[in-house]
Amino acid sequence: MKYVFCASALALLTATALLTACGGSTAAGNEQKIGSELTIGVENCTAHAGDKGVPVSVRIWNNPGYAATGLQLVYDPALTPQKTGETSPNSNFPYAKCDLGEAAQGFMKSCLIGEENHLIAFGAMTSEDCKTSGTMFTVYFDIPDNAASGQQYKFSCNMDSLNNYNKDHLNPKTVEGTLTIE
Repeated sequence: MKYVFCASALALLTATALLTACGGSTAAGNEQKIGSELTIGVENCTAHAGDKGVPVSVRIWNNPGYAATGLQLVYDPALTPQKTGETSPNSNFPYAKCDLGEAAQGFMKSCLIGEENHLIAFGAMTSEDCKTSGTMFTVYFDIPDNAASGQQYKFSCNMDSLNNYNKDHLNPKTVEGTLTIE
């Protein structure tokens, strides 16, 4: 029964992340100094024209401990997120290829693609607070064959929720990230 409740809660959290447009503050980029404030953002990366399966990671810095999150990773419409080949039975949205990082190990996750809005809805939860800072999750993108050297693709995070095990709401600052073509 506990698993059914958790699975239902995770599905609801992911659907909320996909269907709402809540947003936090967005800074100029993650190359800025993060400081001591709780921050979630997209790690800057590089790729080449035509690359397939380029990893793009969402990170958490100065993590005080969280047990549930729902967020939207908004991506440039020129990029194509890789899919698992399955769709959500509740929404028919495709699942994104998604790996958990060290700052979300042991979490139950859902990672759905909202193709029309160019976003990936990530929902995750666990039974205790994770206090590790680092990569929360990584998704994979295919780069257009005609991408020019120096071209930049922007990513941002919109926070729907971040809560600790006691259900206290956490309010992280968010930072954008850039994928640059070499």
